[in-house]
Amino acid sequence: MRRLVLIACLAALMTAGVVATANAALIAGIGDQNSDTFTNPNFTKLKVKRTRLITPFDAINSANGRAQLDPWLAAAKAAKLKVLVAFNPSRGSRCPSKPCSIPSVAAYTKAFKAFRKRYPFVKEFNFWNETNSATQPTGPTKAGVLKKTAALYIAAKKICGRSCRVSGPDLLDQGVGDPRRSVRVRNQKRMKTWVNMFLKYAGRKNYPTLWGIHNYGDTNYGRSTGTAFMLNSIAKKGEVWVTETGGIYSFRLQSGRLTFKPNGSRQAKAVTNAYKLAKKFSRRIKRLYYYQWRKNNANDFFDAGIVDFSGKLRPAYTSLTKLPKSVWR
Repeated sequence: MRRLVLIACLAALMTAGVVATANAALIAGIGDQNSDTFTNPNFTKLKVKRTRLITPFDAINSANGRAQLDPWLAAAKAAKLKVLVAFNPSRGSRCPSKPCSIPSVAAYTKAFKAFRKRYPFVKEFNFWNETNSATQPTGPTKAGVLKKTAALYIAAKKICGRSCRVSGPDLLDQGVGDPRRSVRVRNQKRMKTWVNMFLKYAGRKNYPTLWGIHNYGDTNYGRSTGTAFMLNSIAKKGEVWVTETGGIYSFRLQSGRLTFKPNGSRQAKAVTNAYKLAKKFSRRIKRLYYYQWRKNNANDFFDAGIVDFSGKLRPAYTSLTKLPKSVWR
């Protein structure tokens, strides 16, 4: 009898654990490249607990690189923020033009280990930012490229072991600036080819348990098709973090074409859309990182800042204040 009771209790506990995992509440953060963001009164009012940094993978190797990393990471640590770091190509890369190259496993490993040694409090990583993007050396759907990309992922997993967590591909739903269905379908087909090749070279035992996605297209065009495609046809298994998303205030392509005219109300709506999308797919999506608090430079073509470059609040800030306070944890 006691044995039956014990079995029943264990079963109940196991079921409760499964339910708790399935219903885990969404967690949100705000990614930004500016260290002074974390002491901004309007930022601190939100009680944000998580942020994301994009940095050249080898910034740690140079005095100039460390001079940029140190103050940002010190500020994040002082603000008690949990940091997700995404690695980018070396500074000066001009992908898809030259220079544009994937680092060797040896160079990547050396830099990653040095980063971990200098900043041991950072526990979460995207092994490469927007891995399938044409603006990255990892982006082309070529066997040689995907072999090297998979090798970097495997190296990152080995470095982390149980001491930190590393995501698989950090996927960009490309085509922001062109809402046509034909463009979206073409980009999705290319993404699927890219991911299938990546998984082939990574091997079955290295199938990602965590994926990153960027779904600006859905959030800014008021749809969910891109997110659904990535979850159902690409990252079919595992946990998913929306590592970069939000409302675009204005966006001009490198060609000079303005694809999003400055519009604060449209941006505010997209900020809300990002949260609604994450909740809609909450069975898989567990994190949501907004980008960005303020654009990096005055002349940047891309501006998704919650504040303008001078620091003035935009309507997007109000959208953030209306999110459930439970997301900022």
